[in-house]
Amino acid sequence: MEHLKAMAIKGVMTLVVLWVILGAIYGMSFWPMILLTTIVLGIISYFAGDLGILRQPVI
Repeated sequence: MEHLKAMAIKGVMTLVVLWVILGAIYGMSFWPMILLTTIVLGIISYFAGDLGILRQPVI
């Protein structure tokens, strides 16, 4: 459950930022470009950052 909540928060924040930058400034369409980019970036950053880098013990 904690993984789902973390991915949802990350997804919403990423979606808002990409929608403002890519949609409003560069005029990209919401579907498929912004939404698919959010999904791909969210999955990659969650597994690489949250589960990989942040879970490692501090030396």
